[in-house]
Amino acid sequence: MAMLWKFMRVARYSKTALPPKVRGIPVHSRHFSSSKSVPSDFAASTTCLNTVELLGKSYPQDDYSNVTEKILSKVGKNLHNKKHHPLWLIKEQVKDHFYKQYTGRRGTPLFSVYDGLSPVVTVQQNFDSLLIPQNHASRKKEDNYYLNRDHMLRAHTSAHQWDLIHSGLDAFLAVGDVYRRDTIDNTHYPVFHQMEGVRLFSCHELFSNIKDGESFQLFEQGHRTAHKQECHTMEAVRLVEFNLKQVLTKLMTHIFGDGLQVRWVDCYFPFTHPSFEMEINFQGEWLEVLGCGVMEQQLVNSAGAQDKIGWAFGLGLERLAMILYDIPDIRLFWSEDERFLKQFIVPHICQKIKFQIASGNAYPDTQVHGYLEILLYYVHSNTVITLLFVRVGQSFYFFMSSCTFSIPYCNIKISFSVAIQVALLYVENIKKSMHCFSLSLFFFFTVRSI
Repeated sequence: MAMLWKFMRVARYSKTALPPKVRGIPVHSRHFSSSKSVPSDFAASTTCLNTVELLGKSYPQDDYSNVTEKILSKVGKNLHNKKHHPLWLIKEQVKDHFYKQYTGRRGTPLFSVYDGLSPVVTVQQNFDSLLIPQNHASRKKEDNYYLNRDHMLRAHTSAHQWDLIHSGLDAFLAVGDVYRRDTIDNTHYPVFHQMEGVRLFSCHELFSNIKDGESFQLFEQGHRTAHKQECHTMEAVRLVEFNLKQVLTKLMTHIFGDGLQVRWVDCYFPFTHPSFEMEINFQGEWLEVLGCGVMEQQLVNSAGAQDKIGWAFGLGLERLAMILYDIPDIRLFWSEDERFLKQFIVPHICQKIKFQIASGNAYPDTQVHGYLEILLYYVHSNTVITLLFVRVGQSFYFFMSSCTFSIPYCNIKISFSVAIQVALLYVENIKKSMHCFSLSLFFFFTVRSI
């Protein structure tokens, strides 16, 4: 199976409850994300006429058909789109990172995300479009789930590369369930989930920030070496490779934290050259997390992007989730036990600020509320969503009016330490602006829908 992005390895076992390592993930979707899901109750059925009904279509069976009822029952589950599921958390975290880190001229996300593509693909999509030879071992019936000779359950999300590029996309992420025949143990399961990433560059895009960039070219008539394809210039390959590794290093740092050690191992994939596997040092152990490389130009050309060069990567969502959340068994991802899923529901941070104002100089309640809300937005506009009035009280000492406001944070990604800094800065601004005193700050966690 050397041609496939390889992900499943042994995860660290933990007998304790899953640690609260879930980083913040905004749940807002973009209009160009495809997320239509098919209810699993109606996903598949086998008729007596030797046909398989799957996702509303009929597939006649033949001598190549080897898909089982158990596997068909997994189609349409779409765990990666199930809110608060650990695979959904990983997907949303990666998606959010790409949305915010890479934007176009108008500030819109550069990468579009497709997480509802049908897992039923043609053999041509799964193998031929990716330049996988006819006699390659990865095509064997023993390694795949075939509906018939022409259709199968995708073995990797790379099966959508050609179609998405052919549709005119230059930067995208494709997420979905993939199917491979395998033995079942704590790190292997015949159904798991992958994310595919692709970025294409025109000559201008690649060299625009390089001195004398107009003198460089993407293509040449040369020879294939260990470092480049025969049609690529060395300058183009170096820049694409640098961008690829930079993007993936930033992604893993975003997921696992600053100071992460990364190393790259040369490898082989039929649809990229040069190709690499990325490994990270997590808790003192080197772990493989994804495969990537410079896309084979023949694939790019056949999809209609002859004037561009690009990179691609593929990562396993289960792989990352097992590392990040210390999940000991891959089969747990299919658990419907609420006790498992509840561990991944992260509460929002909410803060209460209580302060007192001399009654003789007190503002009307509505004016105080409006003023403080404007001030709070000025302090940290991208972190909080609103200011909620809690109560106002009268103190019999020193003729004081007490006010309490609640600050719910709209960005779940904010850390508790940052929330404290924001609140303290806000308090200082209140002191300067309203001459308040006797301010106290209270913190508490609450599950709040915002």
